[in-house]
Amino acid sequence: YLTIKNNILSNQPDGYAAYVNTLPTNSVWDYNNYYSPKNKIGFLNSTQYLSINTWGTAINGEFHGVFSNPFFTNDTMLIPNQILINDVGLPFTDMMYDIDSALRNLLHPDIGCKEFSPCLNDAGIQMIAAPINPILSGIQDVKVILQNQGIDTLTTATIHWQVNGVGQTPYYWSGILASMKNIELTIGSFDFQSAVKYK
Repeated sequence: YLTIKNNILSNQPDGYAAYVNTLPTNSVWDYNNYYSPKNKIGFLNSTQYLSINTWGTAINGEFHGVFSNPFFTNDTMLIPNQILINDVGLPFTDMMYDIDSALRNLLHPDIGCKEFSPCLNDAGIQMIAAPINPILSGIQDVKVILQNQGIDTLTTATIHWQVNGVGQTPYYWSGILASMKNIELTIGSFDFQSAVKYK
């Protein structure tokens, strides 16, 4: 009879966001945000789940669940900056304040224990779309998901990127991207070598 709602379940660099040996009886899971860089959403009954949809089916929940990087300020200051979890939590009348005693939005609280306000203008990389592991050797396109993290419409962005600490040619984007929306971009290519670890 556990109720697991409005939580950020984030595990970096490569663990499971949720690891459950046996699903508790009559547990309710919903309005949670999951994040694992390797898409390891959950582990249940010796089975791993790599998408929010399959995880939701397995636990019979997460009808409003989200998969997104919370973009915490750093490893010790866990203030999120992810617009996809802003104002989308489930309101609880007995939880009027966040962990720092700030008044919550009582109708539309943020997911997680900390209320936050998105910036007016803010572009971010939601994830690297390509290449994916295992990386094939040779010239490969590098693709990313550009997300509008701000409240205002995004019209320009400059994407700086590196391969193993070496700066690559910046990518300049222009267009119209509404708040909370994203777009996949090919920002360049790189000649990957075998038996080399890339980051």
